[in-house]
Amino acid sequence: IEAQTFYRTSLNARWELRPGLVFNAVGAAGLGIERQDAALLDAEQRLVEDVSSAYYRLLSQAETLSALDAHLAAKLDFLNLTRRRPQLDLATPLDTLRAAVALANIRPQRNSAAQALADAGVALNVRMGRPGRSPLRVATDLDTELDPLPAGLVEADLAGRPDLRQLQLMERILRKNRGAQKSEHRPYLSADAAYGYVGTELDGLFDEGHDFWSANVSVNVPLFDGLATRGQVKETEAALRRSHHEYRQASRQARQELLATLGDLLAARDNLAAGELNEKAAEEARRQTQQRYELGLIDYLSVLDAQTQRRQARELRIAARTQVLTLTASLKRLLGSDPRRPLAEVLAEVAGTRDNEIGGG
Repeated sequence: IEAQTFYRTSLNARWELRPGLVFNAVGAAGLGIERQDAALLDAEQRLVEDVSSAYYRLLSQAETLSALDAHLAAKLDFLNLTRRRPQLDLATPLDTLRAAVALANIRPQRNSAAQALADAGVALNVRMGRPGRSPLRVATDLDTELDPLPAGLVEADLAGRPDLRQLQLMERILRKNRGAQKSEHRPYLSADAAYGYVGTELDGLFDEGHDFWSANVSVNVPLFDGLATRGQVKETEAALRRSHHEYRQASRQARQELLATLGDLLAARDNLAAGELNEKAAEEARRQTQQRYELGLIDYLSVLDAQTQRRQARELRIAARTQVLTLTASLKRLLGSDPRRPLAEVLAEVAGTRDNEIGGG
């Protein structure tokens, strides 16, 4: 029989059927996508909190500048009044000079406050990704959210916070990876198939009757892989224990931050209420003192002291309000919500979640 040359062309396919590996791999991929979404949400909430804090600082500087302008106007009125009093033998030229000095001392402070306001505007623009000197409009009528804080808020469920959610998802991903690694050492099915043509001449290679096919299914049982799978599983289990510990530590830290912020916010609210009362009292004291001075019943030092007390009371009220606004935004984020949401909505959502947990129990 003479030797012959056969030309052969075929399409071969091979499948490995590993249900455990596929199930765990697909599950880990889905959890990975959820984890990235949680990371993006956490970054967004932290950015909103940072921008909000920068805006509240800008608002504080704007109110401080406005308070200084009012104080400056009061000093100017007092100077004009003092200049007329020597004609009535109610004051001396020294009194007028001292009133002028008091006015002059305010102008540098006013200039510093204006620069601080400009710097706060630049800082806010930078955080918002805008050019530093972009114009801004300050909304001074910003609402101060003073909704009652429920006593059970310290026990709020924080598991839904994006940062804690990331750690939870990481733990679940590691569990899926462990399942996928274990499936590598378990029996699995494989299927092989081939279809093609064979012939002695290229011209007739694809003629009818020259085709062939084959198919088979095999059961594969891994026996020994040098303990590689076992080592990978142990490594993943160690990472799983570490991830669980990190989650517990982060949960305790989150609870501590919530408690501290709640305490600071309650104190800031008290300071704000006291500051508003002090400002009203200081304004009334300044008005009465000014009237008595105009009647010649008291000296100019009493008026200057009353003006200073009013200014200090106003600045304390501004600082307390800024602290309340900033801590309120932080509280919303610590509860797992967007700082831009109304506080009433956040508290209602937390209360609803807690009620569901109690009912479910």
